[in-house]
Amino acid sequence: MKTASKIFLLCVASVAGCGDAASIGDPPLHPVPGCEAINPAPCDVRTAPCQTRLLSLAACLRGDQPGTLPPITVMTESAYAAYMNDLVATRKPSPHIAAWESAFALIRLVQPGAFSPATTVAESVAFIWGQYRQDTKDILIIDHGDLFNDQSASPVLLHEFVHVLQDRSVDLTAFWEAHSTSDDSWLAADAIVEGEARLHETRYRASADGLDPAVVDWTRRFAETVRNAETFVLMQPSPYSATRRAFPYEWGARYMHFSWQAGGSTSVSQRFASPPTTSRTLMASVDSALDPEAAPGVVTTVTAPPEWTPLADTTLGAWGTFLMLAKNTSDVDRARALALGWRADRFSIYGDAASATALVWRIEFSDAATAQAAASIALMGLGASSVRQFGSSMIIARTDGAQALDWAFSP
Repeated sequence: MKTASKIFLLCVASVAGCGDAASIGDPPLHPVPGCEAINPAPCDVRTAPCQTRLLSLAACLRGDQPGTLPPITVMTESAYAAYMNDLVATRKPSPHIAAWESAFALIRLVQPGAFSPATTVAESVAFIWGQYRQDTKDILIIDHGDLFNDQSASPVLLHEFVHVLQDRSVDLTAFWEAHSTSDDSWLAADAIVEGEARLHETRYRASADGLDPAVVDWTRRFAETVRNAETFVLMQPSPYSATRRAFPYEWGARYMHFSWQAGGSTSVSQRFASPPTTSRTLMASVDSALDPEAAPGVVTTVTAPPEWTPLADTTLGAWGTFLMLAKNTSDVDRARALALGWRADRFSIYGDAASATALVWRIEFSDAATAQAAASIALMGLGASSVRQFGSSMIIARTDGAQALDWAFSP
């Protein structure tokens, strides 16, 4: 069945900057370590010399060859909005989009309207600064008015050049098809793609901003970015939607930073051959890049009665579990710790003749004590009638209709 991840447009780096290119009187720029021969000065991304230099720098950071420049278009926000509206209008709507939205709203992970085309386009225009289009092999750079200048746009273009080089190396379409079987595995795979691009973007940005990379505490920097991104996501009215703008970039960059520390560009490239399959691996990699865990087992659910039609299912993983728990407690650290006890889950949605939606989410934890602690948090926010614990399992079942869901709580 089609998973909920298919309803989202793939987002690219969301970054903002200020200031202008280096001028007379500015302190000298420090070269990017390992690429000392390439000038790191921000430049006008509309020009071929700037594009050529940044492509060479991206290739150097990857230990790659730059190859030919892809087509690059700089467009205004209004032009990008028109492009996105046309794209949405020509794409076939995702099946059961309304049911997906209702199901996530029932556990407070999105607001009504979060999955609508209007919301998708508005968020894309607001947050996207650059986009590499795999189908046409070109790059779009979005001019955000007063925020757009050489210093803000140059790291964005380098980020997108990393995607160009990734695609030439591993075929990104094939990579996602091979490693994205659920929402959770898509998130983990995308963290490798966006994480590498954000890693190199960040290393370049330090030099472009006049910092000395040799004195930057990179491990602390990536740890702080993860903490800030976690706070950002939880503050959003639709944290599940906001995940796509944060998790792959910041958790992915931290993971790839550790890979870089372990073996440079070779170690980073090897992650594409054997990427993590769960968000839990990214979340647990706080001191080093953990090796990918085995794919989680299949969690079975009881058969629904005839009045309920199964529509789709997916796996939300440790990250989805964390979001649900964090939205129902003020103790975010405890929610995170319990979510790391996740071992497998199945998030299923159903519909009835009255167009009601039901969700049944069964989560397997490492032990009964973790499941009990997680259930105690979930029932505070979702109600005792919606949550049950059986051994190391927790079941959440909710509906926006009138039919009872007693059938969903069988052990």
